[in-house]
Amino acid sequence: HAASRLAEAKDLYRQALELQTALVRQDPQDPDLQSSLGGIYNNLGMNEENVQRYDGAARSYQAAVEHQREAYSYAPKVPRYRLFLSKHYYNYGRVLRQLGRPGEAVNAALERRALWPTDPEHLFAVAEELALATRLVTAAPQTDLPVEKCVAYTLETLRQAQAAGWKPPADGKWIASFSALKDSPEFAGLRGN
Repeated sequence: HAASRLAEAKDLYRQALELQTALVRQDPQDPDLQSSLGGIYNNLGMNEENVQRYDGAARSYQAAVEHQREAYSYAPKVPRYRLFLSKHYYNYGRVLRQLGRPGEAVNAALERRALWPTDPEHLFAVAEELALATRLVTAAPQTDLPVEKCVAYTLETLRQAQAAGWKPPADGKWIASFSALKDSPEFAGLRGN
């Protein structure tokens, strides 16, 4: 039953894409149309991810990012476009990590970070994403992304979160997300040890 519902949902998303794409072609600078198209691609990506079609999910999330970025560029003061774009980047990065493409996941996280330069919670969440990518790079080093660079991005983002007002919770549970940085003296300083 679940497989047939997912297949049916995919067909409906495809139909919605055709209709929304036609609308965007008529008025490509309408941020609401671009945002809606990004949302449809995002939902299609989630559908693909649910059936473990990670390459298809990555393509869908990438398209979601592109359309939401258009909407945001046309209306940067509309909060929902930035929030949707951030969510699309998050989903895209998660699937890229699943596909073993940590370098691209880091780029998606850095784009997401740029959306929230003074928001402590979003910055901390981006730092967690970067730490997950660092763990992947550490396990299977990539020639295009040195581990040191990944660690530096993660620490930099944690510093930005702290500068924006993020305080490490006293329970220390958050530290587990950053296991790839356990040997970093700077990380020990940031976490208050």
